[in-house]
Amino acid sequence: MNPQDDRTVGERSEGGVIVNGVKSFSSGAPDSDMLVISWRDAQTGDLYKGMVPTRRPGV
Repeated sequence: MNPQDDRTVGERSEGGVIVNGVKSFSSGAPDSDMLVISWRDAQTGDLYKGMVPTRRPGV
């Protein structure tokens, strides 16, 4: 999680938030069950944090 890396943005959808972008590193991801991620809201620029399952498609 790097709050100064603005390359990951989230856009609200009917079911929650769709997060797209890249991160410079993700240490420990191959051995984890969950990842803590951060993103900027595409409309407001606010910083958000959340967790996603590592094995989810697209991660």
